[in-house]
Amino acid sequence: AECQGKTAAVRITVYGKDDEISLPLTSSDASSSAFAASKAFAPNIVVIMLGTNDSKPQNWSLNDSYADDYKALIAEYRALPSNPTVYVALSPAVATDNYDISAETVKNEIVPLQREIAKAAGCDVIDIYSLTEGHSLWYADGVHPTKSGYGFIAAEIAKRIVLPGPLESFTLGRESDYIFEG
Repeated sequence: AECQGKTAAVRITVYGKDDEISLPLTSSDASSSAFAASKAFAPNIVVIMLGTNDSKPQNWSLNDSYADDYKALIAEYRALPSNPTVYVALSPAVATDNYDISAETVKNEIVPLQREIAKAAGCDVIDIYSLTEGHSLWYADGVHPTKSGYGFIAAEIAKRIVLPGPLESFTLGRESDYIFEG
């Protein structure tokens, strides 16, 4: 974006939390400091990638509200004064069932539902599921990506979103070696 002859810089920050679920929106996620910080950031672009932890049997038993909660999350971001563009990133594939996370539930229930949610909400989809499917070496434990796995995911997201200016800084996850500038 041009601002009085200067190109605006872009700052990307990831607010994801490990071992959280998206169901329901009124849960701790909605009041968490990470969620509040993500809204206070006044984003121009929001990429929502949820669902892996929701596949646990004790969590997926709440799946009746998943679509409504996901749409409410999209609406909450869209209502911000910064009027961000919201993308739905499909959950990554699960290489190996672990921590009660179910590859079958992610593949056959969550990802198709995420596609329906994105269509209903008018959001573009970033297909992280297809990107990661069949790449077990991108995972440390069958569920959590390695540094290189996160790199492939970040690269796919970067290809799909439209940035309003050149990249000023990029922070992925909570590890200092994922900070890029330039």
